[in-house]
Amino acid sequence: MDTLVAAIRKFNVLNQEELSEIPRYFRVSHIPKRRFFLQVGQIAPQLCFVKKGLLRNFVKKNDTTEIVNSFSEELTFNLVNVSFLTQTPSSEYIQALEDTELLTIDYKNMQKLYSHHHGWERIGRLLLESAVIEQNLRIRSFLEETAQMRYEKFMQRYPGLLHRTHQYHIASYLGITPESLSRLRKHIYIQ
Repeated sequence: MDTLVAAIRKFNVLNQEELSEIPRYFRVSHIPKRRFFLQVGQIAPQLCFVKKGLLRNFVKKNDTTEIVNSFSEELTFNLVNVSFLTQTPSSEYIQALEDTELLTIDYKNMQKLYSHHHGWERIGRLLLESAVIEQNLRIRSFLEETAQMRYEKFMQRYPGLLHRTHQYHIASYLGITPESLSRLRKHIYIQ
């Protein structure tokens, strides 16, 4: 729980009493590599903080093509899923790309935290604002940037991810084919 406490402290919002609620409301979960935390049609049971490991959020197009929406690595929250916030069936998958340890909180307990502690309500708002900004920047990158620009930003944002996941996951996230990613990488390394 120390890693979650440290991540929440960075917001500089919660007092010690509010921080002390973390062990009461959050649970440890383990997801083996390649297993799903969430599948299409399920209601997201929990909000999760990645203590160790790597998750990917993706959708399937025509039941064959996977489109990666986001990656969640150590010390980040997986906030992309609308299903948790609306308590409706998910239209995306969340899968562990490595053996992953999560700290999770279910919807009811999150609502209890919000109603009992003003600071937690503010944390929820700040996390949601961060997720909305991230999604908006991602959409804008597809509208305004070249594939090379998106790849360079990806490398800045996720410097270690190239060695932790398949190239086709990265290509999917960038909106290009694996072959295009290979050419891009060669071009960048030649320069």
